[in-house]
Amino acid sequence: KLCGRKEFLKIQENLDSILETEEKIVLLNNELVQDNCDGAKAQKIAKKIANYKSELKNTFIATQNLIFTSLLFGGAHLLSLFTEFNLAYIIENWTQLLFIIPYSGFGYFLGKAYLETDNIFTSIFAHMFHNTLSVLLILMAGA
Repeated sequence: KLCGRKEFLKIQENLDSILETEEKIVLLNNELVQDNCDGAKAQKIAKKIANYKSELKNTFIATQNLIFTSLLFGGAHLLSLFTEFNLAYIIENWTQLLFIIPYSGFGYFLGKAYLETDNIFTSIFAHMFHNTLSVLLILMAGA
């Protein structure tokens, strides 16, 4: 799984929020045009529109960036699996490309941890813990 049900629902909720915010902006724009509002009312509506646009931008960017950085994290870790960078080698070992799924899933987790705590060290320590645990398991397995 690239992400769990809870994370999927959060992304879906963000996309729904984007659509609802766009509808609010359209309704306010229509009100502004149709009612021939006076200066004070027009400014109030314009301020609401600006706030909705800011909310829209923040929700969209947060969702888009989390997905993009997760895939970037997965892709960067995927590069270490290929010892040769020629097309024939990559085609021959195409199954290695499937490792982008767990790597991106972990990247999503790290990105979500950063967004929730607003502290990069949370993600750094989670990554260090994961790497330490992986090395210990490899050493214990005797590989």
